[in-house]
Amino acid sequence: MTTVTAQRSAEKVDALALLRAASKGKVAAKASPFDYDGDSLLAISGKILLLKSQRAELEREQDLCEDQIRSAVDKWHQGRIRQHGHESSVRIPAGNGEILRLTYQHRYAKLSDGKADSLRTIVNGKYETYFKAGATLKVRKEITDDPERLTEVVQVLALTLGAERFTEIFEAEQTIIPAKAFTERRYVELTDDQNAALDSLGVKQIVAFGQGKAA
Repeated sequence: MTTVTAQRSAEKVDALALLRAASKGKVAAKASPFDYDGDSLLAISGKILLLKSQRAELEREQDLCEDQIRSAVDKWHQGRIRQHGHESSVRIPAGNGEILRLTYQHRYAKLSDGKADSLRTIVNGKYETYFKAGATLKVRKEITDDPERLTEVVQVLALTLGAERFTEIFEAEQTIIPAKAFTERRYVELTDDQNAALDSLGVKQIVAFGQGKAA
């Protein structure tokens, strides 16, 4: 037994061959009685797939363009706020008499309440002015996956929920919500370093892109 083991350990292992053997080849799709056997929809079904692919590619390209716009405009917008006060919209010439309008909305990506202490440290005593407590609720998965239990929940929600019943049905997540004062005054009252620190914590403002006509 020892001799066989030694011989095997001395053999050179073909790693590529092992990987090929372990890989799963493509399995041919099985025929189904519900495979449509007409040919009148071939062109339109192919067009749908093509359009879906094109839309996905256009959305990726649009995301890249919007990132490029924001990388140039965000700091410029912040500087203008420091000089002239808060203004949510920026107008960018887009040619052919049109403009691209960026609207810095009073909406932010979700902030976990676990970041409260860090936010409090950054804004130096203005936490209560800039932020407030919030929460999100969702029905637990074991409820939504069971039609009978979900029906019961809908009925229960029509009545006043007791505390014990509420916690049985819902799971809650504590969040932090930036106040309107934060949206309007952060770039006036806070330094670049403070704002950069807030960004790193996930204080991400939602920006809308719209179309308009130049004046």
